[in-house]
Parts: sequence; C-alpha cells; structure tokens
Amino acid sequence: MEKINSLTGMTDLIETKADENVLANKVFQTEKILKEIFTNYAMSEIRTPALENTNLFKRSVGDTSDIVNKELYTFSDKNDKSITLRPEGTASVMRSIIEKKLDGETHKLWYLGPMWRYERPQKGRYRQFNQINFENFGTDDFFADIEMINLADQLLKKILPNEQITLHIN
Repeated sequence: MEKINSLTGMTDLIETKADENVLANKVFQTEKILKEIFTNYAMSEIRTPALENTNLFKRSVGDTSDIVNKELYTFSDKNDKSITLRPEGTASVMRSIIEKKLDGETHKLWYLGPMWRYERPQKGRYRQFNQINFENFGTDDFFADIEMINLADQLLKKILPNEQITLHIN
C-alpha cells in the first residue's frame, strides 16, 4: 500500500508537553499571548472561510500582482466556479463586513488562521502558513491609529521579550 504524506510545503503543528516540537509549541504559546492582548484591547475575533470566490482576491490585490498571477491556490469546483484558498485575511474580512451590511460601523477585529500561497517552498517558508492579524475599520479618529501602533509594539515586545525592539514612526 502506498504511503500517504502531507503535500509539499504543508506541515503539521502538534502541541506537545515535551520540547520535541519546539516550533509548534512556540506557535501555540504565541497565539495564547496574542489572544490575551487582543482581549485587553477590546478587539473581537472574526473567522472567515478558508475558501473564497477567486474574484475577491483579483479585485482586492489586483489582476497583475504576483500573488494573483503566480501564488494563488485556485481551482474550479464541481460547478465550474473558480475558488481560491485565501492567501491573506484582509480581503475576506472586508467581504464579510460588506456582505453583512456592517460597513457603517466601527470594527476592531483580529483573526488567526491558515493561509495559502502556491509558491516554491523555501527554507522556513511553507505553502500553508498561519497568520494572525488585527484591523481597525470604520473610524477616522487618529487615536485609533495610535492604538494600533501601540498594540503592534506591545505584541512584538511580548512575543520577543529578549530582543531589542525599537519602534520607528516616519
């Protein structure tokens, strides 16, 4: 019987009690820290589908970008509809807000999940990767920008405590 392995550029992350899977344990610990910080900033979590209509990414990123032309995991479903594994999160979040007619409101959102890019895997880069991001929509208050910059600064200092981190704003 043929052995079945994971696809090229895709990896399993398994949280363990021992140090046998250092990368996975670091990922899971980092996620816990980030979720706590997002809660402290009164941010709401949003989860969007992993599959989206291909046109969502063509419209948001642009038809001629490298992401659209070379890096999308795109295929046709059984009804010949072009669908894509999300390469990034912002387009899906905006689609969700607009679709639910919530675009007249302020949203402080964060999300976490797998993303896909069809590129040749290199050391330390995978076709499937996990991404955490945060967004602030619907406000023109400049304090919202300050809050997001402060949040980013705190996140970096919390997940990289032994690194010298300096925030530069230009």
